[in-house]
Amino acid sequence: MNSEPLKPILISAQDARPGDLNGQSGAPLSCQIRGGHSLFLMGLNHQTAQPYLQLLAGIETPVSGEVLVLGNDCQTISPQQLRELRRKVGFVLQGGPLLSVLNGFENLMLPARYHQLGSESERQEKAALLISEFPHQANYRILPAYMSRLERRLLAIARPLMLDPEVLFIDSPFDGLDQHDRVIIARYISNIANHHPITLVICSDDLYFAHSLASQIIFCDLEKTFVFDNWQSFYECKHETIALLFKHQVRSGNG
Repeated sequence: MNSEPLKPILISAQDARPGDLNGQSGAPLSCQIRGGHSLFLMGLNHQTAQPYLQLLAGIETPVSGEVLVLGNDCQTISPQQLRELRRKVGFVLQGGPLLSVLNGFENLMLPARYHQLGSESERQEKAALLISEFPHQANYRILPAYMSRLERRLLAIARPLMLDPEVLFIDSPFDGLDQHDRVIIARYISNIANHHPITLVICSDDLYFAHSLASQIIFCDLEKTFVFDNWQSFYECKHETIALLFKHQVRSGNG
């Protein structure tokens, strides 16, 4: 029986340490993220895991070690090369801020306009197609101030897809959302993973969502990072900090 060929490595880290982690450098991380995977970054709190998200996206410089994004060291490539790389690597900030002076449809088209991709009619057609994939339909041609938090979050997650990135980083997709809206966002991200040729790297401690989607999990502790190639190995890990995460979410009823 022929096994499925391994997909290419898109992101790699070798003994990479983030800086400014509770006033000190974080534990070293070595990992490889392959195309088509959905990786979850977790920790006991967001402040521990989030610096690793920025590290793997090439936004922050490691204080030691190396990170390669699509084969590039973001600290040594030229500004033009970095600009081209940013077209291929999307990043959704925590809270997913939108420009307040543009309506939702215009916010969605903004990356394609900035990178001058396609004609205006082609950009509008693509934006309309992305909105049609939302599991929550609404008027997205109004200003963000008049939208619900859920509607703004859907637009923020979809906006990088205008560029057809190879990798999409999402920071805290459920931040500030109630349970009903969390379910809708989880469904939308799962649809992206299933219907777009993309690799997802998500910073979230939602165990239920990770169980349903993750093909890799990285757990970040102050003293050590753990890399798991599947949910089962993560679930069976007996490390006390990981056990605390499961215990906390069971108590809170989340996960």
